[in-house]
Amino acid sequence: MSTQDKLVEYDDALLPETISPQGLLIADTYLTNGQDAKKTALALKIDEQEVRRLLRTPEVRLYTNAVFMETGFRNRHRMFGALDEIINRKLEEMEETGTTTDADILELMVKYHNMKMAEMKMEKELHEAKSPTIGRQNNVQVNLNGGSNYDNLLASLAKGN
Repeated sequence: MSTQDKLVEYDDALLPETISPQGLLIADTYLTNGQDAKKTALALKIDEQEVRRLLRTPEVRLYTNAVFMETGFRNRHRMFGALDEIINRKLEEMEETGTTTDADILELMVKYHNMKMAEMKMEKELHEAKSPTIGRQNNVQVNLNGGSNYDNLLASLAKGN
């Protein structure tokens, strides 16, 4: 089976969040090729525009973002773990030498707090973006006596014509 055969058009309206097999193939190849669409197209031997089109679909974009954010130091647990380690080393240094000031620790804590607040804000925005927005629209019809077709119709009905 060639790569072209793997990219058969897939459209499942009932499961829009589910990534298609070709979307998953494109996303994984894209991530392993350093997030380069041209290298991805060459690796899969398909048109670069097709790769870019599939990378723009919401489910592929969501998948690649999730994988990207959960690997390396972009992984929030690993990043905050590293920050915890820095704070612990500063506390040990402060106890051993007495040269570190409380302001150093406070500065690290403020940075930690700001990072955590920014993370929570982004999670909230992501949650809001995922939830459907139900808009409310009020339509108002103004019928003034100005010779409109509606007024003419009402007048002729009232006269019995």
